[in-house]
Amino acid sequence: MSLSFLTPVAALATLAGLLPLAVHLRRERRARTVRAALRLPAPVPASDRTLLAALVAIPLLTGLAAAQPVLDRAEARQERTDAEIVFVFDTSRSMYASAGVREPTRFDRARRIANEVRAAVPQVRAGVASLTDRTLPHLFPTVDGFTFRSTLARSIAIERPPPSSYARLATDLNALTAVGRQSYFSPGTAKRVLVVLTDGESEKVRVGLPVALRRAGIRTILVHVWRPREAIFLTARAEREYRPDPSSRETVRQFAAAVAGAAFSEDELSAAVERARTEIGSGPTRPRAQRDLLALMPYATLAAAFPLALVLRRRNL
Repeated sequence: MSLSFLTPVAALATLAGLLPLAVHLRRERRARTVRAALRLPAPVPASDRTLLAALVAIPLLTGLAAAQPVLDRAEARQERTDAEIVFVFDTSRSMYASAGVREPTRFDRARRIANEVRAAVPQVRAGVASLTDRTLPHLFPTVDGFTFRSTLARSIAIERPPPSSYARLATDLNALTAVGRQSYFSPGTAKRVLVVLTDGESEKVRVGLPVALRRAGIRTILVHVWRPREAIFLTARAEREYRPDPSSRETVRQFAAAVAGAAFSEDELSAAVERARTEIGSGPTRPRAQRDLLALMPYATLAAAFPLALVLRRRNL
């Protein structure tokens, strides 16, 4: 564990706090002179010391925050050398569908499922990709769980980017051919697992897809994130143009059969997790340092607010 500063020069902001401190000390010296001349009693010492401590703490904490301290809690962990898993998220517009305005969308549920599957195989490098009528990588396989979660939270979203054409269904599972033909997995990886999270409202499977995945040695798990009577609520009212497609269940089943994979509904999460563990199996590992950075700037800024509130409450600068 180590502490570093991203902008150490910014700590010079502490010097700005010397001015109010000097003003306070000068006024206190003048006040003592006046009290001595008038033979008045001195104020309560504890009150004066509290204010002085606050005036010292404010610039110190502000300077610390400006320097942007970062705590590196790096630790070594074991990483599988023979296995990787790539999660592909359907990001077509239908993934906005939910049971109500304040209910989680299909895309929200897909991210939750992916996090749970990922947590079940922490030693395996995991990557992220999105799917509409094309497949795009967002994160190549890494053992860093923080990076994986951050990618799901910030780097992928529905229709970002949008499909290249709206002339047909926006989702085309055949676009997963790219995973087999391009470098979504690291060269030499023996066990390659593809987890596809989709509502299944897609074009039908064509011949080239299973061939590409088989040649790449990819084992496929599909999670059908779909429920009947869902609608798209981008406003308070459901969009009339969208209707859930009941045939999506059969589409997912046919896809799984074509690629010799397994299909599960979103309510069968434990079975999907177990299947992922089975496909990954056991294998050799190696130690890998995983960085875990904690930014301390927000905490220093918050801490500075307390002495500042005390000074403002006194109003005697």
